[in-house]
This record gives sequence, structure tokens and C-alpha cells, in this order.
Amino acid sequence: MKLVLILLLCTINGDCFSQNLYWHKTENWKLYDVHDQKAFLYSLDTLRNFKSIGLDKDKMQMFLQNVTIIQKDNEPVWMGFYLATCKLQDGTTVKIDISMYGGFFYDEKSRTYYQLPSNLKDDWFNYLTEQGTVLQSRN
Repeated sequence: MKLVLILLLCTINGDCFSQNLYWHKTENWKLYDVHDQKAFLYSLDTLRNFKSIGLDKDKMQMFLQNVTIIQKDNEPVWMGFYLATCKLQDGTTVKIDISMYGGFFYDEKSRTYYQLPSNLKDDWFNYLTEQGTVLQSRN
């Protein structure tokens, strides 16, 4: 009976069988010079054809220290985006869609939205805008 109760709670909560991602432990963040709606369809291999810029590991870890999952029934609305990749703790490279304005991002591998703490949204926006400007100015 206890096993059935535990399995039921895990199913409702959804966290028992999924691996927690520790975003603040990711590395090798790259921002890509991609600005069209097809970007959501591009594979990791396709991204190699675009200019990119490395993002500062310490800044990214600071921004991602306390992200939270956005529940599937509360998915945010996109109003502009950045395209990035990063390397997870297990060495896997994943594609990340980052909202320009909303302080959230989407992990395409896990199909999960994550929200930054509200006190970091402005700094996150400013940092990504700055890096995006540097990237676009490169020839």
C-alpha cells in the first residue's frame, strides 16, 4: 500500500523519475547570431553555420543559480528571442531558446520552461543585449 501511495505521489508531482538539472553548473554557453522564426527548428549541427559568442561562465552561473520551472499550464508568450547552447553536467550539449524580455528560457531537450528570479531579469536582459550587440558587430 505504501508503494502505491509513493508511486501516486510521484506521478502527480512529476519529479521522482526526472533528473533535476542544475543550471548553475552548466558551461560552454554560446549565443548565436540567429534572428528568424526558423531558429526554433534548427538542429545543433545547423547552428555551427552561424556566428556565435561565448558567454561568461561566472555570469551565467550567477543568473541561473535559482531558476524555477514554469508549469506546463502556464507557458509564457514569446516576444523576441535569443538562441544559445550550453553543455550540461553529463557533457551533453543542448539548444536553449531565451526570451529577450521575459526572463525565461526553454530547454529544447527536456521541453521545459525555466524562469529567472525577478530581481535578475533586468541584468539578464542587459547582459544578453550587450553580448548580442557584440556578436552582430563582428564580421
